[in-house]
Amino acid sequence: NNSGNNNNRSAGSGAKSPTPLIQAQSFNSGSNMSRILQKQNQTALNLKANTEQLKGNIKKSLILCAESNASIQDNNYAATDYGNSNPETNAYYEAIHQNNLGIVYETSGKSHLALHAFSKAVRLSSLSSKSPLFDTDGTARPVLTLSMLHNSAICSLKAGRYMAAYECIALCIREQPSIWAVRPRSWLRLAEA
Repeated sequence: NNSGNNNNRSAGSGAKSPTPLIQAQSFNSGSNMSRILQKQNQTALNLKANTEQLKGNIKKSLILCAESNASIQDNNYAATDYGNSNPETNAYYEAIHQNNLGIVYETSGKSHLALHAFSKAVRLSSLSSKSPLFDTDGTARPVLTLSMLHNSAICSLKAGRYMAAYECIALCIREQPSIWAVRPRSWLRLAEA
C-alpha cells in the first residue's frame, strides 16, 4: 500500500528520474566504440589533409596527417591497455599514414622523401595484407599494397628512377591485370619507364 503511494506521488509531481537513452550495459563495449570513432576520426583527418593538399597548403596538410596518425596511435595505446591491440591492424593504419605522407611530399616536390615514405608504406602494407579483410568491429580493410606501389612508381618516374618505376608498374599489372592492365595510363607509364 505504501509503495503505491510513492509511485503516485512521483508520477504526480513530475519528478521522475530520466530514463537513460543508452543503457549502462553498452558501455562495457565502450573501448570497441571508441576504436570505431577513432578510425572515423583518422579518416576525416586524412580527407581534410587531402583537401588542403589539393588547395596547395602543404604545411597544413602535413599537420593534419600528423594529427591523423597521432589519433590512431593514441587509440592503439588505449587498446593495448584493454588487451585488444593487433599489430597487423597497427601496421595497416601506419601504412595508410605513410602513403598519405608520400603523396603530400611528392606534391610539394620532395620526391626522395616521398619515395622513402612509399617504401615504408609498401613494407607495412605487405605485413598487414596477411590479415583478414575486415576488422573485428566489421569495418572493411581493403588491400592497398598495389595502390601504394603505383604511387611509388609515379614518384620514381618523376625522380628519374626508371628501373624502380618499371618494376612497380609491372608488378601491379602482373598481380591484378583485371584492374591495372585495363588502364591505358598503366601501359603509358610502363613505356615511359
